[in-house]
Amino acid sequence: MKAETIIDVVIKDKDGNDMPLKVKRLTQKRISELRDIYTTKKPAYDKNGNPLVMNGRIVWSEDRDVESYSRMLLVESLVEPQLDDPELMEFFGIDDVVDMPGAVFTPDEIRQISDITGNLVSFRSLEDVKNEDVEEAKN
Repeated sequence: MKAETIIDVVIKDKDGNDMPLKVKRLTQKRISELRDIYTTKKPAYDKNGNPLVMNGRIVWSEDRDVESYSRMLLVESLVEPQLDDPELMEFFGIDDVVDMPGAVFTPDEIRQISDITGNLVSFRSLEDVKNEDVEEAKN
């Protein structure tokens, strides 16, 4: 089994102070599983309520809860803090782990973390991601 890749990153909190985090690169398989969890498929219908059929097959429409999917990617990518920790969830009074990023981080902090995890998902080298984070923190 391949060891998980975890990197240390630093973002800026709302006061401009360094906030160290540990993030991991999710596997493509896990990303696909999460996308499937937050995607619903149902038959597509025309304006008269009839199912749409093309080449003898029903046409399906997909609806993805992009916001929940994005938050869950963030939850699963973060190693420290571990947002799905039951004690941390209880401390913040949160029942659904998808709501944890908004309880723990400001919108700007979420954007910064999402940028980092998005770079990891895009399969860029971890060294490039770390170097860009260092350069951004310097500016």
